[in-house]
Amino acid sequence: FRDLKITEGVYGLGSGIGALVERCQVTGLTNQSGNTVGIYVDAHSVVQDCIVGDNLNNGAMCEGIRVEEGSVVRRCTAYRNAGLGSTGNGINAGTGALVSECVANGNSYYGIRVSGGRAERCTARNNSVGIYATAGGTVEGCTVENNSSAGIEATTGNRVLNSTVYNNGFQGINVSGDRNHVIGNGCNANTSSGIFVYGDDNQVEDNRVIGNDFGIYLRWWAADDKAERNIVARNRAATN
Repeated sequence: FRDLKITEGVYGLGSGIGALVERCQVTGLTNQSGNTVGIYVDAHSVVQDCIVGDNLNNGAMCEGIRVEEGSVVRRCTAYRNAGLGSTGNGINAGTGALVSECVANGNSYYGIRVSGGRAERCTARNNSVGIYATAGGTVEGCTVENNSSAGIEATTGNRVLNSTVYNNGFQGINVSGDRNHVIGNGCNANTSSGIFVYGDDNQVEDNRVIGNDFGIYLRWWAADDKAERNIVARNRAATN
């Protein structure tokens, strides 16, 4: 699909394995039941230079762009996708997928979600959670700001690298599982902790954590968590 525009309908754009979708726009979808996806492609596909936004589902989940295993999403914008409650995702990338140079703005749940894949050089702002990484995902070189909950959430086995995480409504980076690497990030002016770690065998290194409510939170009873060579300054809590 190239240069296709879909507006104000019920159904978006969908394709199978190995698809190429470029320069398409899907906006203004409205649905009351079943899930809504603006652009959906199966495994090993490419979605690039697309715009998907202002889609609404009052009865179920809504996602701007969803790609399956091994796919690539490049230079796309996903904005104001909203589902029932808080289930509107901007970009949802399947196992091993790459999300590169994309913008997720104003989605009601995750801006970008990667599962064992990679988000690089992306911007996520004004979502509930900016970027969610799970199952060995990587977030690198991203700008994550002004999200109402956490800037970046990481579960198990992920890498969060060299990103700017600023002015989010909860933690800057929230690590909720084990064996994560949080390295070289700037976490500034977030409500709650700049970096919050609740798991075992996590490494927090070479980060700049400045001007948050708390600096870096590590459980004292955690097994093998390490925090080294971080700059932690001007955070508001007495414990810094």
